[in-house]
Amino acid sequence: MKYTIDPGRNEKVITVIDNIVYSHVTDTKGNPLDLKMSVTASFGNSEMMALRDRKVPEGMEGSKLPCVIWFNGGGWRGADKNMQLADLMYIARNGYVLACAYYRSSAQGHFPGQLIDALTAVRFLKANAVKFGIDPERIAVMGRSAGGQLASLVGTNMGRYVSDEYSDYSSDVKAVIDMFGPVDLVSMAEEHLEQERLGTLQRWSRFEETHEGAVLGGDRSDVLERAAEFSPYRNITERCADHLILHGLEDNLVPYQMSEKYYDALTEKGIPADLVLIEHAGHGTPEFFQKETGDIILGWLKEHL
Repeated sequence: MKYTIDPGRNEKVITVIDNIVYSHVTDTKGNPLDLKMSVTASFGNSEMMALRDRKVPEGMEGSKLPCVIWFNGGGWRGADKNMQLADLMYIARNGYVLACAYYRSSAQGHFPGQLIDALTAVRFLKANAVKFGIDPERIAVMGRSAGGQLASLVGTNMGRYVSDEYSDYSSDVKAVIDMFGPVDLVSMAEEHLEQERLGTLQRWSRFEETHEGAVLGGDRSDVLERAAEFSPYRNITERCADHLILHGLEDNLVPYQMSEKYYDALTEKGIPADLVLIEHAGHGTPEFFQKETGDIILGWLKEHL
């Protein structure tokens, strides 16, 4: 059978540029570590770009697209930056530059290391905004679980923990999308310390092995003070970015009430915020990556970014 079609050009052609080094840091042992991200967007004909040996897109100077930076979860223990790239492709298809950034795991560094990395990722993209066709004034951060906590922490726009890399640029962002992030490390640490005392600690034998214990590191004598410093819920000011929070009502790892408290605290400070509670959803279950959920996220981004 031979026939001719005219499919048109309604669907965007998406290109993924991977393994872009955005920061040079060291791990807990002092070993050098290059942090990488991928950048995904409608950059044009990716095959022809490769044939011309273009490592990054050229001719993007006329574009100023809003950008969403994604941070994966995994209890701050490290996860491939592109692990959920397929689930997030709808963002790039709808006119955004999508950057997926790796940050130091709890085995590679303790807070504030993860925050330093995330803030550097923001500044790197602002410094390279022309190269990637990004509007540096329209950057959102987004993440799931530990990545949601990190995105919210970046979104406090606190102005601290800025490294020397790209320090001429601001780390401030305009919007946050927090998917079931543990935004109050204090309550988590208090609960696990009490469970350790009672001998009811699940999954771990001691507090230092818990997710928050591992990423906070240091001595437990002041761990609650440090937990407060890196809890978005306890660092809300008028400088915070707009927030969209999504949480499952069946989450048995991070209780949805934590997001309710965060939402209430944000709105009390006058920060524009929306909270979406998802029926039947657990911790990172498929409900978060359905078309209806994606449409809510896209609609919110259009309004706030």
